[in-house]
Order: sequence, then C-alpha cells, then structure tokens
Amino acid sequence: MFVEMILFQFAINKVPVGSSRIFEMRGIWKKSRLLSSNDLLSPTRSSVDFSVVGILKLAGVNISEEISSLAELPSESEIIGMYGSKPVLAGLDTCEAFREAVPAVSRMIAPAGMFNTGTNLITTLLRNNCYIKERVDKLGKDSPGIRRQVPWGKHSPASWRLKHYAEEAGDLKHQEYVLPAVVIKDPYTWMNSMCRHSYHANWLHTTRHCPNLIADTHDASNFKKLAYGKKVPVNVHYSDENITHHESLVDLWNDYYRAWYQEVTYPRVIVRFEDLLVRPQQIVREVCQCAGGIMRDTFLMTAESAKTGVGHM
Repeated sequence: MFVEMILFQFAINKVPVGSSRIFEMRGIWKKSRLLSSNDLLSPTRSSVDFSVVGILKLAGVNISEEISSLAELPSESEIIGMYGSKPVLAGLDTCEAFREAVPAVSRMIAPAGMFNTGTNLITTLLRNNCYIKERVDKLGKDSPGIRRQVPWGKHSPASWRLKHYAEEAGDLKHQEYVLPAVVIKDPYTWMNSMCRHSYHANWLHTTRHCPNLIADTHDASNFKKLAYGKKVPVNVHYSDENITHHESLVDLWNDYYRAWYQEVTYPRVIVRFEDLLVRPQQIVREVCQCAGGIMRDTFLMTAESAKTGVGHM
C-alpha cells in the first residue's frame, strides 16, 4: 500500500547519527567516493510545500481506516530535514536535445533504475498522467508514449543502450527515441530494501547483519570466502552472459548511478524516489514536459503498492 511506502521510506531514516551502522557506511562511502542521492542531486531547504496527509488522500488512502494515529506518519519537517524542501532533478538540460533529435510522434518515456528504486511507481504515475499528443493523434489513445521500461532493460547499466535488447521490453528499432526517466533512491533505505529482496544481486549475508558492507566476525565465521574487516563483494546476474561485479553493495549503487549521472552523453532525466512520494505532480510534470508531453487535466495517483504491477520496483 502507498501508506506503507511512505512509512518505510521516511521512518527508516530516523536513526541516531552515532549509529555504528551509519558510521560503517560513511567510512565506505568516503573510501568509495560515494555519490549519495543528496549529494548527487543537491537539495535545498526552505518552506514546506507539501502535506503528507494531503498526499495520502490524493492516493485514495482512507486516513481514518488505514492509519490508527497520525503520529505514525513522518512530519513534513522531518522529511525536509532528510531530503530538502524542493524536488531536485538532474538532466533537464538534455531535454531540448532530445526533443530536437526525435520527431514528436516517435518520442517515448521509459523508466530506468536499480532494483528496489521505484521504477514501477514512476511508470504508473506517467501512464496515469502524461501523454505525447502527436503519438496519440496518430496511433490512438493506447499509444501515449509511456513504456514500461527502456528497451535495453530498466535495471540494466546505462552503457547497455544500443548494445542490448531486453526480451520483456519488446523490440524497438530506435532505442534513441526513448527518454530514460532514471529513479534514484536514498542509498541507506535502498540497501535495506535489497536486504529484504535482492532480485538478481548476489552477495554473502545473513538477516543478522545486512547491509553488510564490511565483514564482521559473524560474517567471517559463517562464510569462508569473507575476511574480517574486508569489503563484501556483490555481483549482479543479469543473465548467464551478463554479470557485473562490484566491491560491495554500496559500490553497486555507486557504480550504477555514477554512469547515469557522469558518464552518459545521451538525454536522460534523473529523479529521486523520495520526491515521487511527496511531490509526485511536480516530478511527473517535469519528466513529461521534458519529452514534449502533455499532462492530463486531473492528476491520478495509485493507492496500491507499485510492486503489485507487472515487474517490480
């Protein structure tokens, strides 16, 4: 449910700054030169421009039935303290190049992002609220220009564009006609999500110590391949022929998003999952207009968890 997404995403970050797990990750981030989602998309802090209760109502949540006490909800000030008071996006400077290079009738938007980052959520929000008028005029209302994933695979590395075709994404001759809407999630909550469901990422860990960026005595005693005080390596098994290797779970996050943020030269827009939750209308509008799309008159949310749809977040 949408309310559970709100509660998990923001409540999990209420951790004492002195926590040993936070300290451990900060040490790895410094060594790995991690680009955190806050550093990557520098937020600003000013006045409150959203309401948590208002967002839940927009999603169709019955506050009185689904939430026993409003005290369960994170406050607007707590959310601002973690992620800033304004939505932040990267790549908007590439929108004009995309619109100039791709005929309006051929333009499409599709999600991309690592596992557990909200790719299904942005797909649902875009399909509910955005369309490319020229495509609809020519191909009909069932072709609004919103795909379920980029044609090379929504979780695949950015470098796979024009080099790989994901079977489940369907055949598309011109991958360059698709504008990737890349979702990035706070690495702390993302790693906790990965501990619950790792999908195609593989690393040695137990429920007792996860995320385990550095092997502790528990890891070393349970796994012969791990050495105490050393990083815990991760590999992502996209297919038998396509496996990527990373020094740790946080290095996987770092490697994946560094490519999208610093290395690609083609148009793309990067949005924060946290902004999709608290400022969905503004984020969807920015992404939609980037591709030359038009917003529908009434903004529609989804009250069901995005993970109940085709694919996963």
